[in-house]
Amino acid sequence: MKLLRYLLIGTALATFNTQAQPYETITSCCSNPRHANGFYASDLIPRTQFNVGFTKDGARLDSLNATIYLGVSCDVYSPQFGYGSWGWANGGTKVTFVKNGNIGFPQQVPSFQDSILKKCSF
Repeated sequence: MKLLRYLLIGTALATFNTQAQPYETITSCCSNPRHANGFYASDLIPRTQFNVGFTKDGARLDSLNATIYLGVSCDVYSPQFGYGSWGWANGGTKVTFVKNGNIGFPQQVPSFQDSILKKCSF
């Protein structure tokens, strides 16, 4: 009986580990632009966690209420907020939309290749 239980648990764990999972998560900062690290504050959304997935064209950030595409050419598109650009520095990542404002990710940088990060740095 114990052997059967271990086999079933082992099979369940092996199945769980092969299922697709988000590569990483990042969380946007508060919605108050006067926050201590105001450069990375968000004026579009409150503190929100995004799942991040990567493709050859960039990263896709998904939350319950928004999707943001960060391109390898430092470009941005979101169905909710439109087009813009993104960049990073030691303080984190900032997404700026042409018409709609900013979303900041303080002290967080998506795991892009170094060549992309160099191109998209402030």
